[in-house]
Amino acid sequence: MATNLYGYLSDDLEVVCTSIEQILGVTFRCEQTAYRTFYSAEYRESIQLLLQPNWGTIDSELMEEDYPQIQILLYVSAVLPNSTHIHYLLVETQAQLLEQRDEE
Repeated sequence: MATNLYGYLSDDLEVVCTSIEQILGVTFRCEQTAYRTFYSAEYRESIQLLLQPNWGTIDSELMEEDYPQIQILLYVSAVLPNSTHIHYLLVETQAQLLEQRDEE
């Protein structure tokens, strides 16, 4: 499985979340821990989406320190995370590809 990391310069998590839901026809579940709030969804039973701010809620520490200018992170995990639908989503929502991570 591979994970692609995308980033948004916008700091409006609700707007980005709603845009992704409308484009892909998914519903994100809001989840909270002591350290962060994030949204997760499954797309077409094989692609996992995780959307979150790039900072923790308690200490405001960056989640992805290499990208301090990025406000919102989107992790796309799948066997093939570069599907046409995901590409369309990223163009429509102005996401930036930050990293491609291969996991074994």
